[in-house]
Amino acid sequence: MRRAGTVEAGMPIPTASAILAARGDEVAPVADSSGRLVGVVTRGDLAGPVLPNGWQLELDPEAVVAAVMTHGPVVVRPGDDLGAVVSLMRTRALPAVAVGDGARVVGVLLLADAARAVDPVGR
Repeated sequence: MRRAGTVEAGMPIPTASAILAARGDEVAPVADSSGRLVGVVTRGDLAGPVLPNGWQLELDPEAVVAAVMTHGPVVVRPGDDLGAVVSLMRTRALPAVAVGDGARVVGVLLLADAARAVDPVGR
């Protein structure tokens, strides 16, 4: 699990992108103005969609994180079985899940990190 600061759903995309880049994070939990977890956003989400021909669409500079985030995030607890979490992530094609302890988010778990922990030799 990686500790991750949240970004706000109403935050402009360029601001959120700069925050993730400055922290070296690939993903961040997204909170609403009251601090409630409402989504997860990746640096790829913030960069804009890539078309099949490889062209990347430019996002509206006024757009906010809520427009590109994954809504209804999956939240796991710190004590959950890691193998079961990896299976869930693979089944639902989730690159990351939020890790919550009660009502607060304590971090983010990336599928790549979790899979390595479950099977360090990559079988």
